[in-house]
Amino acid sequence: EILKADPQNATALTLLGDLLMGQEKFAEAVDAYTKAWQKSPTTDVQLKLAQALAAAGRTEEAMRRYQDLIQRSPYNAQARLGYADLLLAQGETDKALEEYQNALRFASDVETKEKAARKIVELKPDDITMRMRLASYLREQYKYDGAIAQYEAVLQLDPQNFEAIIGLGDCYVPKTQYDKALSYYKQALELAPSAQKKIEIYGKIIASEEQRAGVGKPLGPEGLEALWNRALLYRELAGTATDEATIVDYVQKAIADLQRIQKEDPTYRAEEVAELLELLQAPQPR
Repeated sequence: EILKADPQNATALTLLGDLLMGQEKFAEAVDAYTKAWQKSPTTDVQLKLAQALAAAGRTEEAMRRYQDLIQRSPYNAQARLGYADLLLAQGETDKALEEYQNALRFASDVETKEKAARKIVELKPDDITMRMRLASYLREQYKYDGAIAQYEAVLQLDPQNFEAIIGLGDCYVPKTQYDKALSYYKQALELAPSAQKKIEIYGKIIASEEQRAGVGKPLGPEGLEALWNRALLYRELAGTATDEATIVDYVQKAIADLQRIQKEDPTYRAEEVAELLELLQAPQPR
């Protein structure tokens, strides 16, 4: 109706092009976007026109549109991505890879980052760093199965990859597969390079076991053991710290974990917990 009243309405022509693209009527979409471009030569319309030309098989024209758009708007990640796809289809792998990397660098939204990272991984399947980045983009969009596939691929390349093992645990928690999550967190504990990293992992175990137990329900043995081990690490760090404020902070954190154990299950390591609490709460020599 808008186009009947105003055949040159750029917004309506662009929306018509979008509709035609959704219907896979690519040639007609090209016509609509071309008319919109002639009326309103914005980067958004030019991108849509380039995408329509590519979908319609008019590769050379699409290439020229993408090249012109990249010159006009060098940080346009979508343009870089579309241009890279055409380069790859023409067998120019190195140039395509460079453009996919540019697209990733300039992308601001996680969906575009995922697309670019996935293309880079396809071209460089042994790139562990890129697989880890792709996994993080997938997790950000709650695509946990896809992230798991990337972490598993990383472990095929590097079986001791600490971050990938933790990533697997982090994926299985929201999938409510708590036993699998716990298994990976325990593997990560064996590889953890520092006490601080172990504390971080025990925190993840506790959070996972809280979800397993349910709101307002006491922790089970795995959660209680994680609290106990974290308290021991806090005490260890307090013993090696030199700054008084840091020492106090670690001691208070250890006490909080021990008190929580007593509250959640007074019978769990009852004597050990009580003895350590008494030691930590005793006045410290100045």
